Amino acid sequence: MKTFPGNVTAFRIGDWPVSQFNQTILKSLREIADRNGWTIEEAITDVVQEFIAECELEEKIIKFPQRQSQNRRLAVPRTQSFRSTHGTT
Repeated sequence: MKTFPGNVTAFRIGDWPVSQFNQTILKSLREIADRNGWTIEEAITDVVQEFIAECELEEKIIKFPQRQSQNRRLAVPRTQSFRSTHGTT
């Protein structure tokens, strides 16, 4: 993260510091905001809330240990053919 001299403050939109955003990200945020009728601050807030909700959901998912798959084939005996031997000469 950039450090600024004591007399300089990082650029903020609402309560969100955006000094690390490049022009492409800001343009995308503007397009999202325009599409939804929001301000850029509301778009950032929505994205952050979705991210937090997704992280909380991942914490609630129980991850069971995975078994190591064995590439062994079960030995299955061949069965007899189902062809009828009756009626043939």
